Amino acid sequence: MTRLSRIFGLVSLVFLLLALSAPLTGAQEKSPEIDPYPLNPPDTSSPRDTLRSFLSNADVAISAWRSKTENPRSQRALLNALLTLDFSTTPHSDSWSVQMEHALQLKEILDRVEVPPYSEIPGDDETMRGGVTRWTIPEQSGAGVFGALVSRS
Repeated sequence: MTRLSRIFGLVSLVFLLLALSAPLTGAQEKSPEIDPYPLNPPDTSSPRDTLRSFLSNADVAISAWRSKTENPRSQRALLNALLTLDFSTTPHSDSWSVQMEHALQLKEILDRVEVPPYSEIPGDDETMRGGVTRWTIPEQSGAGVFGALVSRS
């Protein structure tokens, strides 16, 4: 039964990818926020910025997918969410379905655990002083599941 549910999950991911990469039907963006620098990569200068970038971009992409309002902004948000993650040690990391599966699993985990307030997560100041090179969400027994956030700047 677990094999069947895994196959169903992978098929669902493929449909999600197809939906997000389908040609747009001219839908107008409803948000007044316009990113003045849409080609910039997500901010990964500190653990705080990396986590914030991942969560906010994943929320935009998932919300658009659920409401069937995919647009260039939501597609870019999906890409930016994936760019916050390091897949270098992940088998088959060049596969979109593998990346999507891991990103969705991470999002589900982060939605279910208590994440500290952003003010308690190391930011640019701590990273620039060299005191922080790695950070893990504290007091989570499964911390190894989603690893640590590091700055890549």
